[in-house]
Amino acid sequence: LPIWNGKTRDNFDIYVKLIGPGPPLRLTTDPAGDSSPAWSRDGRSLAFLRELPVGKAQVIVIPSLGGPERPVAELFSWPKPWLAYPGPHLTWTVDGKGLIVSHRQSVDEPFALYYLSIDTGQFRKMTNPPRYTSGDTAPALSPDGRRLVFRRTTGFAAGQLYSQRVDDRLETQGEPALL
Repeated sequence: LPIWNGKTRDNFDIYVKLIGPGPPLRLTTDPAGDSSPAWSRDGRSLAFLRELPVGKAQVIVIPSLGGPERPVAELFSWPKPWLAYPGPHLTWTVDGKGLIVSHRQSVDEPFALYYLSIDTGQFRKMTNPPRYTSGDTAPALSPDGRRLVFRRTTGFAAGQLYSQRVDDRLETQGEPALL
């Protein structure tokens, strides 16, 4: 699922490419940059981040073949350049009722992973990265939803992969294990 700055290279939008001949289908046209697209498990929806001023982003959900955008929440976004802090910065839960996003409550703390309810826009913290790190991102859930894998960023373009058990309510269990 690509982001592309188009033929005119004006800003990044979300595109999908249907199997077979034909051009990519452009899903977003907002002048703000879009990034970190993620498919829902059933393939019906996409979630992505849209840049906002002052280091924030909006989490948006859209039908996978286009349609009305649904803003879900605002969060702090990772600093640019994206090559040094690549995403994805969000992923869908197995049941499709929420997202796991990389976020922080203030600029004085590292990014952590949060459960974000699609219905309410409420956040619940899942990981607790050490203060000496930039934080946690690139979340991925196992197919059964019992393990969460993520990257703990320890410096500019550097990090380590961790795995952590989660329960049915997507609450983390025990300490994350270094992979």
